[in-house]
Amino acid sequence: MAGLYIHIPYCKKACFYCNFHFTVNRKGQPELLQAILEEARRQRDTAVWNEATFSSLYLGGGTPSVIEPALLADFLYELRTVFPLEADAEFTLEANPDDVNPTAAATWLEAGVNRISLGLQSLNDEELRWMNRSHNAKEALDSLDTLLQAGFPSVNADLIYGGPLRSDASWLHDLDYIFNSGVDHLSAYALTLEERTPYEKLVHTGRYEAPEEQHQARQFEMLSDRAEAAGWDHYEISNLAKPGQRARHNSAYWKNHPYLGLGPSAHSYDGKYRSWNPADNALYVRAVTEGMDREGELLGPKERYNEWLMTHLRMLEGLDLKWARQHWPEFVAGLEQELLKLEARGWVQHKGPRFSLSRNGRLYADAIAAGLMQVGED
Repeated sequence: MAGLYIHIPYCKKACFYCNFHFTVNRKGQPELLQAILEEARRQRDTAVWNEATFSSLYLGGGTPSVIEPALLADFLYELRTVFPLEADAEFTLEANPDDVNPTAAATWLEAGVNRISLGLQSLNDEELRWMNRSHNAKEALDSLDTLLQAGFPSVNADLIYGGPLRSDASWLHDLDYIFNSGVDHLSAYALTLEERTPYEKLVHTGRYEAPEEQHQARQFEMLSDRAEAAGWDHYEISNLAKPGQRARHNSAYWKNHPYLGLGPSAHSYDGKYRSWNPADNALYVRAVTEGMDREGELLGPKERYNEWLMTHLRMLEGLDLKWARQHWPEFVAGLEQELLKLEARGWVQHKGPRFSLSRNGRLYADAIAAGLMQVGED
């Protein structure tokens, strides 16, 4: 089971909190798409990926929906001649509301897309302006209706909480709307202050407020409450779904399955080795044209163990110590005792050999994972 990720780096506007690789200069799209196809062909000829079929395909960015639908459809047709998908593969396209219309939706469906991840972020005009989003609340609601009426089998909504302008009333309004809208998946992210973003600069100059921890914790609790009342699975700290509708592609990341990433800044992982492309469009195209090798690193046992611990601890099912003893016997000797100490504090719960974060523990997930990790060289 492997996933295929394509990074499309184009955006209409720069959301001030975003630290992903993107550009608002949308020139050169055909050339970059051709470079991605050439990279795909070269990866197909490697020992790792030459017989791969993928159970998921995810187009992220950036904003893939800014690509003209017919151009994107042609690109996707060529891509799938290089790397076939399994018959029931999940095929996700990230989209922004202002790119959604009936014609684009029909073209995406015809190209094989069966899941849309819609970047709503908020249903409040004041918050959207504050985030420098390229759409307004009406466009957000209209786009959601268009996608649902178009018949996509799955629609995910992205929302952001915990920002200085995000009131509790606004957050509850958006949650209630989404849980009753017909979408089957929600990705809900706490606003973070990332390095080298416009938001960080605005906070440092005193123009904007930084996220406030207690404010975010309270709104995370509201998220958990509303999800439970709606009967949704809060299956990963930032991801919720109707029963049976978990995101297959992202779940594969969290379960440490192999994935191939194509495009500028994209990462790949084969189970032991991680590699990545330049986070620069021109450098990426040149690297592909000249046949340059990717940068990469071989992950040792301790690094792979730490990643397993960090990602699985974020998931509803948590850590399976029986499995861990079989795969990481050199690292798990003292893990159960540490987890039992956390259980005594109310942060962890367990059933048999499986330990997971309690609802309160989810508020401290990163700190808990860091405290359990192995340190030092392999």
